[in-house]
Amino acid sequence: MKKISLFFEKNRWAFPLVLLIVSLFSFAIILIPREISFIKTIGVIIRYNTPRFLFVVIILLLVSLYLKKTRLSLLLTALIIFPIFSFALVGLWASAYTETNVIAGILPRRDAFSFFTGSLALLEKGYLVGYAKRRPLFSGFFAFFLRFAGGNLQIAMAATVFITAVVSYFSIIEVNKSLNPPSAVVFFIPQFLYIRRYIGNVLSENMGYILGMAAFTLFLFALRKKREQQKGSIIFFLLAVFLFTLAQVARPGAIATLPFLIIFVGWLWKGKQKLSWKIIVITSLCVIAGFLINSFVFNQITLDKSSQITNFGYGIYGVAVGGKSWGQIFIDHPEINTLGAGIREKRIMEIIILEILNHPDNFIKGIMHQFSVIFSLKPINTYNVYSCMLTNNEFMNYALIYSYFLFSIIGIGICIYQRKNPFFVFILVLLVGFLFSLPISPAYQTQYMRYYAASTSFLGILPAVGFSLIFSIVAKKIKLTKYLQPPDHNEISDLNIIFTIILTTIVLAGPLLIKAIAPKRDLISRGCLDGESEVILNYYPGSSVSINSFGSTWVPNISEHDYKKGIHNIPDKETIDYFDNIAIPNTIFPTINLLNNTDLYVVIDIDQLPQKKTTLHACGNIENIASGGFFYPNKIEEYK
Repeated sequence: MKKISLFFEKNRWAFPLVLLIVSLFSFAIILIPREISFIKTIGVIIRYNTPRFLFVVIILLLVSLYLKKTRLSLLLTALIIFPIFSFALVGLWASAYTETNVIAGILPRRDAFSFFTGSLALLEKGYLVGYAKRRPLFSGFFAFFLRFAGGNLQIAMAATVFITAVVSYFSIIEVNKSLNPPSAVVFFIPQFLYIRRYIGNVLSENMGYILGMAAFTLFLFALRKKREQQKGSIIFFLLAVFLFTLAQVARPGAIATLPFLIIFVGWLWKGKQKLSWKIIVITSLCVIAGFLINSFVFNQITLDKSSQITNFGYGIYGVAVGGKSWGQIFIDHPEINTLGAGIREKRIMEIIILEILNHPDNFIKGIMHQFSVIFSLKPINTYNVYSCMLTNNEFMNYALIYSYFLFSIIGIGICIYQRKNPFFVFILVLLVGFLFSLPISPAYQTQYMRYYAASTSFLGILPAVGFSLIFSIVAKKIKLTKYLQPPDHNEISDLNIIFTIILTTIVLAGPLLIKAIAPKRDLISRGCLDGESEVILNYYPGSSVSINSFGSTWVPNISEHDYKKGIHNIPDKETIDYFDNIAIPNTIFPTINLLNNTDLYVVIDIDQLPQKKTTLHACGNIENIASGGFFYPNKIEEYK
C-alpha cells in the first residue's frame, strides 16, 4: 500500500486517471449484459422502489465517505454513485417501462419527442425545429452526443446519464468537505431522487440539472478557496455564476437568484468597502454573457425570425389571477392563440401587468396559494417542494417529507445565526433567490418541482446544514466528535475543474460544431402514388423498439405483454388506445421527415430496415393523433 501511495504522490495525474477509468467502467459494465435477471431486478428497485434503495445506499455511502484512506474513499464512493445512475437507466430499459415522456423504455413522447426530433434536425439539416428551439442549449448538447453515437439514441442517452453521474459525484464530495459524511448523504438523496425521474428521458431537465449541479459544486469550491485564503477563488466563483446563468436559460427556474448572487459576490470580495462595485459590475457581465451566448447559439442553430420564448408568461398569469393553472390564460384570453411570435409575448405581458394592477389581491392570493401547495406537509402532495422523494410507502413518505422540512427549518436558523460566514450567507442567497423566483416560475403548476432542475442543489444543501447541527450535537454528547471532521479530498479538485471546462465547451461549442458538419444537401422529392404520403428519413440503429408476441423484454426488444401493460401508464386515453391497437409484431422508431420537418413514429416490419445508418425514401400512410404522426410505409428504399 505504501508503494502505491508513493506512486500516486509522484505522479500527480495517475490517481485522477484511475478514478476516471473506474467510474466509466463501473457505469458502462451494467449497461452491457442482457438477460441477467438480478441486474434487471436491481435496476427496477433503484429506479422505482425508494425504501429499499435508500436503506442500502445510505449505509454504503456512509462507509465509503468515512474511510480514512482518502484515495480509497474516493474510489469506493465512485463505485457506488456511478452504478446507481447506470442501474436507474437499466431499470427503464430492462423492463421497457412506459412513463409520461417515454414509451417502451426508449421512444420519446410529448416534449421529449420534440426535443429528440429537433436534435435530429440539427444533426441532419443544421438547425433546430419545433419545440426544441425553446431550449437550444439542451437540444444542441444532445445532438452533439447523437452525432458521435452515430444517431444511436441509447448510446447518446447513456452518455448524458454518465455526465449527470459525474456532476453528482463531484457535488457530494464537495459537500462532504464543507460539512461531514452524514450531511453529504442527506444532500445527495433528494438530488438523485429528483433526477432519476428524468434519466432515460430526452428532456431539458437533464441539462438544467447538469449545469446547475456543476455550478453549485464550483460555488462551494470557490468559497472553500476563499476561506483558506487561496488566490484565484473569485475566478472560480465567477465561472460558477456564468454556469448557473446557463443552467437557468437551459431550463428556466430560480432565475431570480442571479441578482442576489451578484450582490453576494460584491459583498464577499468587498475589501474595506461595504460593497465592491467593480466586482458587482464584473459579476453582472458574467450573467449578461450567459444570456448573450445563449442567444448567440440560438441564432446560429435556428432559422431566421424564430423565437425562443414562445411560452413566456403563461405561468405568471396563473399566479396573477389567484393561483390558477399554467393553461388558464388560454381559457381567459383564447385570442392570444391567433397572434404571431413576438406580438403574442408582448400581449401576454400587457395582460399580466393589467391584471396585477387591477386586481393585486388576486396576485397575493396566487402567491399564498403557491406557498400552501409547495410547503404543504401532506406527503401525498406531488407538488410539494420535496415531492421528488415520494414513495409507495405512506410511512416512508411521512418520515422523508417531515424530516427534510425539519432539517430545512433548522438549516435556515443556522444560516441566519451564522450570517457572517460566507458559506451560510451563500445558502441564504439561494433561499431568497428561490422564493423570489416562485412568481416567475410557479412550482405549483407542475409536479415534482420540475421547473427547478437547475436548483435542486439548494433543496439538498439547506436540510444538509440543518442535519449537520443535529448530528454535531448528538456526536458531541456521545463523544464521537472524530466523526464530525470533514475529509481532505483536494486530490480531485483539479479533475473537477477540468471536467467543468470540458463540459462548458461541449455545451457552447457542441451545437455550433454539429451545425458546421451537418450535411449540405438538397433533398429531392421522388413522388408517391396518389393518396400516399412521401417521407425521407434517416434510420439509426439503436433508436427503435421491436415488439413481439413472444420472447423476453430488454430494450430494444419487448414482449407484447410488457408493451401493452406499460402503455396504460400514459396519462392520455387517446394515446393509450392508439398504441394498444398497433398490429404486432412490429418495430417502432421516432424520426423526422426531412422534407417538411414533421416528427413521426415509423411503424414497420424490422426485416424492411437496414442494418446500419441509412437515409431512406418511403411512401405510405400517415395517421395523426395528439401524440404525433404515425407513418406506415408501403414502400421503402435507400435514398441516394
